[in-house]
Amino acid sequence: MKCNMIMVMDFFFSEIKGGAELNAESLIDRFKENGINIQKVKSESLTIDFLSKNKDKKFIFSNFVLVNEHCKKYAIENLQYAIYEQDHKYIVNRNPIKYVNFVAPDSHLANIEFYENARVVYFLTKLARDIFVKNTGLTNVCNLGSSVWRKEELRYLRTLCDSEKTKSNAIMDSDNPIKRRGRCIKYCEDNGLEYELIKDNDFKKFMLKMSKFKKLIFFTGHLETCARILVEAKMLNLKVIFPKRLVGAASEEWFELSGNDLIDKMEKISSAMPHNVLDHFENPRSMWDDIPVADRKNFYKDISSGSSLRVKTSIFKDIYKGLECVLFSAGPSTSEFPMEKLVDFCEGKPVFSVKTAAIKFKDITDICITNYYATFHFPEKRDYLVFARQEMPLGHKNWVNPNLIEKDTFSENFENEPDILWGSDVTARHSKSVVMANRWEENSLENSYRDRILGPGIMNDMMVPILVHCGISKVSFLGWDGAKINENGNIKHFYDLEPEYRPTLNYVSEDFNLKNLKSDLDECEQEIGKRGEEQVFKYLSEKGIEVEILTDKSSVFSGIKRNLILYNK
Repeated sequence: MKCNMIMVMDFFFSEIKGGAELNAESLIDRFKENGINIQKVKSESLTIDFLSKNKDKKFIFSNFVLVNEHCKKYAIENLQYAIYEQDHKYIVNRNPIKYVNFVAPDSHLANIEFYENARVVYFLTKLARDIFVKNTGLTNVCNLGSSVWRKEELRYLRTLCDSEKTKSNAIMDSDNPIKRRGRCIKYCEDNGLEYELIKDNDFKKFMLKMSKFKKLIFFTGHLETCARILVEAKMLNLKVIFPKRLVGAASEEWFELSGNDLIDKMEKISSAMPHNVLDHFENPRSMWDDIPVADRKNFYKDISSGSSLRVKTSIFKDIYKGLECVLFSAGPSTSEFPMEKLVDFCEGKPVFSVKTAAIKFKDITDICITNYYATFHFPEKRDYLVFARQEMPLGHKNWVNPNLIEKDTFSENFENEPDILWGSDVTARHSKSVVMANRWEENSLENSYRDRILGPGIMNDMMVPILVHCGISKVSFLGWDGAKINENGNIKHFYDLEPEYRPTLNYVSEDFNLKNLKSDLDECEQEIGKRGEEQVFKYLSEKGIEVEILTDKSSVFSGIKRNLILYNK
């Protein structure tokens, strides 16, 4: 049979009796059961000539420490490949437990380009996937849900699972320091527990030995991507004592099972594994595609916690890819329609709210976008994300101009932490701003994840790059009504009509004439913002984003479609 898949491994199981080697070869056998001819190749034997002659094959890199850099580069540029991650090769020392929240500094990351260009990176469990995402920001990932067992292995475990437990506590007798045999022994001795060390290179003999015990003690010194031995112990109806936060298997719902129920579950997962692997290889997709839209904000909050700004920004790329969204800004038209009608229109769509619009729409908002002017102190516990920027570059103390605002609302800090806080590139001023110097692409979150280039205006320096980065296909604006300055030098907002949503943080005083809000040009900020309206439309259109406005009262660039559906037209 013609070979159409190649599994790359550092070592075969016949050479090293390790869990990763056993698991990879179990997957190979499951492929063969399904009539898929798959060849296994050792990492150190790979050459560019071999890769070139097999360019038409699907490559899966399991352990790849011994793959040389020239072959990695060739794979990135020429092959269709996936990575079957059973380790943490994205970190130099391959052990995230050495870092706070399991997050390594960027300088300790490794092989990122190799992971980034894979069609998909497979993980054995949720924990393993999530730690990878928290460190790299990459979302081309798939959780396969478990290690893999051969049919005959599971059949054998079924014959042992109900055997009599005549001994107390088992400890795996491994010389591998990350298995912490000594720590397990100390635990038993400190707690007056009887124990025995067990080992055997033969799978059946080892399982037979372990099946006679009531408990397995396992204190790993490594973040286990699954912990095969713990799953096997539970299939044999042993109780297990282990550090839950370090074991990938414990992050899966099936880990509550044991005995025959767990064996049944492992057979179901293992038999479906070849189809699952091939489906994600042939139809690669983002992590976000498998998460319901309404749940993505909370998933993002959890998975990005503790990550660097670069990673936090990277993780939400394409979070709403291909979806239509609604954006509520601060113009008067945000007050124009009944709440029930707006809620119905937003059903199933991601919702972005600007500044205090997030208070009005707190029950349906997914992401609040804000800077430090005319905004509010968002609560610590909230059902939406807050993406914010300060008014100075990151690394500098924030500064808010006290001359613009009502003194009793002044503050240079939010009371609670936003989910993301970018800085501001204040060197741009108005003459080198996004609008005046056509810096839209330069200000994208792909190209600038730290400091937002001055727009001026939150639409230009925050809203547009966030919408593009989220991958949306269409945006319906309400409250983008145009920067119309009245004779008193003010702009009207929806909170003038609904004062309960009036800004409580750095509220711009009505005594300040916005026509005087200038930098290094004669035009004021609002006049430049007006100039930018057509640019916003053109840039979003170039990115494949359809743009519409939901009110007939907006003075924004007339080339933008008006959708009057909320008027029942």
